[in-house]
Amino acid sequence: MVLVSLDGVRDDPSGLAEVIRRHALDPSRWHLTSTTDESVRELSAALGVRYRRMADGSFNHSALLTVLDREGVVKGRVEGTAQGVEALAQLVVESSAAPLTDPRRSPAPSPRPR
Repeated sequence: MVLVSLDGVRDDPSGLAEVIRRHALDPSRWHLTSTTDESVRELSAALGVRYRRMADGSFNHSALLTVLDREGVVKGRVEGTAQGVEALAQLVVESSAAPLTDPRRSPAPSPRPR
């Protein structure tokens, strides 16, 4: 799972590590990251996330979960907080098990033992 912060200033690596600790996230399954304001705008536009920075520095944003497959194709989304996420969870399982189809995106081969 990848979570991209909207706040690249406050959510530095130590702040994101605190989020992992506070919510008891398994770091082998969750990757939290932040980026530039420009990249956040681009990603938000691509995924349909609406947000704005509030006067106190916090963010007001849409509640949206999006599942992308390994090649970045949107496989499903849940908007709002009242919808169940069971179907989305199944898409995560299916997407993570699907093989890569674009050879340019395949992982680099492991080095051969000597």
